[in-house]
Amino acid sequence: MTSQLEFETLKKNVIQLTRECDDFNKIYQKIQRFKEREDLDSEILLNAVLLQALTLIRNGEYEEAEKCSEEVISKAVSLNLPKQYLEANILKISILEQKGEQEEGLKMISNMENYLEEHKEIISSDRLKILADLKYHKGSIYWTSGKTDLSFSILYECLKIREEIGAEEDIGYVFNRIGSNYYFKGEMEKALHYYQKNLDIQTNLENTLALGTCYNNIADIYYVRGDYELALESYQNALVFQKKTKNEYFISIYNANIGYIHTLLGEYEKALPPLKKAMKYCLTSKNDYVSSFTFFFMINLLLDYKDADEDINNYMKIFGDINKESNNEYVKDYYQLSKALVLKSSNKIRDKIKAQALLELLTEGEVAVYDITFKALLNLAELLLIELKDTSDEEILDKLDNLSRKMLDLAEKHNSAPYRIKTFLLQSKLALVNLEVDKAGHLLDTAEKIAEEKELRNLSRKIIEEKQLLVQQSESWEEMEKEGAPVSERVELSHVENTVSQMVTQRLEVFQEIELKKFKNELKDIANMIAERLELSSISVRGFNNFAVLEWQNQISLTIAETEAKFTSPEERIKMFKEVMQIFSQRIEQLLRRKDKLHLLPSTIEAAIELYRERYF
Repeated sequence: MTSQLEFETLKKNVIQLTRECDDFNKIYQKIQRFKEREDLDSEILLNAVLLQALTLIRNGEYEEAEKCSEEVISKAVSLNLPKQYLEANILKISILEQKGEQEEGLKMISNMENYLEEHKEIISSDRLKILADLKYHKGSIYWTSGKTDLSFSILYECLKIREEIGAEEDIGYVFNRIGSNYYFKGEMEKALHYYQKNLDIQTNLENTLALGTCYNNIADIYYVRGDYELALESYQNALVFQKKTKNEYFISIYNANIGYIHTLLGEYEKALPPLKKAMKYCLTSKNDYVSSFTFFFMINLLLDYKDADEDINNYMKIFGDINKESNNEYVKDYYQLSKALVLKSSNKIRDKIKAQALLELLTEGEVAVYDITFKALLNLAELLLIELKDTSDEEILDKLDNLSRKMLDLAEKHNSAPYRIKTFLLQSKLALVNLEVDKAGHLLDTAEKIAEEKELRNLSRKIIEEKQLLVQQSESWEEMEKEGAPVSERVELSHVENTVSQMVTQRLEVFQEIELKKFKNELKDIANMIAERLELSSISVRGFNNFAVLEWQNQISLTIAETEAKFTSPEERIKMFKEVMQIFSQRIEQLLRRKDKLHLLPSTIEAAIELYRERYF
């Protein structure tokens, strides 16, 4: 009895240490020392091995955990210990789930459900916990397989049992998985509600190990809302927590997400390293769920690179092989979308026709992630706009109207405020092309109201800018209507192509901020380059180097800060930066001429000055 009490104390201590992400090797050794005691009976010894397996799983050491589980399974059969047999199999199911072997996991769950039913001798409290664990893993596997409706019903059954037995940490995990289901169905408010419930529980338990998942999932919400900087910060926080373990499954997910956000922000050099790390895991683990979106993210990035055709083809070949062998719905849909985007990027007409056919298939059937359908609809719209620009065929406008109605139906079905706003914006642009200016204004009013109600700041700002643009263009649209302007001119004035393009690349909310950041960085780089080269040059005019450093480095930084404080519009900021750089360019040239040292000016400095002059003026 004493050894049993000591084991329970050890178990509580180990679970808390794993929550705190303490040294997992020390935790493992603590259990090992307990196992070496001579006064333990067979049941307690097996319980200690199960505890070791759980610790190894939490640290991501699946092979060693599987060995421990197999040891318990074998000995539990010979010792007739059905509870330990079931618990060991549940740990093995967890390992299969992390490794992406969903079908094998479901088979084991079915076998264990039958086994539990046959062994009535297992006491009620243990039976309920085991039943809840089996339902949790079944719901999780259905989720990772893209079967959200099945997942929902099973997880709510699990939640009811866990609330009955008061398993607080485990209740949090169910909340998290329910939230993930709502996320993939596009119901972001419900998803955030359940994510927050899990975060509250795990924070209260000081469960550092679980906080990585909490931050990752909340970052997903920021991503959907277009708050990419906040999303990036949360994904990076998730990675910090998870790196305290060796759990490559979660580390790879967070790296993939970080890489994708950098891609959306136009920070391609920052996007590649984390995506490569995630891809390394995918190529070695054969986890279909993680592979599905990691390959899609990587291909999205490479499509923005020049001369990346060979890499794209290599990744698509591997992705295609995974798709052939997999029954995972995420893999199937992400592969088809990736293939369509690659074909769409081609200059060949036949490839664009193939892309259109693939995109239409994705928009007509059920997909695992509603976001994929919306992406397919937007890419179809972009292809139709190219065709409209080339042919001026007004029947294409009817097709675009039909697409926009599909988008709105999808957004409303999934209660997605961001996509409703984007759809109303697209419909307002199409209304302008059809010379329905009042309708365009009403659609923008509707979009603005939703953005304000849902506190979607970036989208709200974008809609306000569109309304201001519409006011500025009012006379132009009146003239278009009077003169019966051709479709091509109406399309150009509406900027519908740019709008759809920004939606396709998911940069609608942050497009101007991305452009502004790139402009500022280039401006600083050029200023610093000129200052550095002036300091290294042979020019020895007194005060010249001070001018270079102060005027080209410090003053530019100060001007950027003052301009950002004064102006909120990216257009106004860029305009001001250009004016400032114009003045700086004149002053440096005047100084050089006054000192009559132009013949000493190295060609590299001349080239640098010419570079910014050509780029911005």
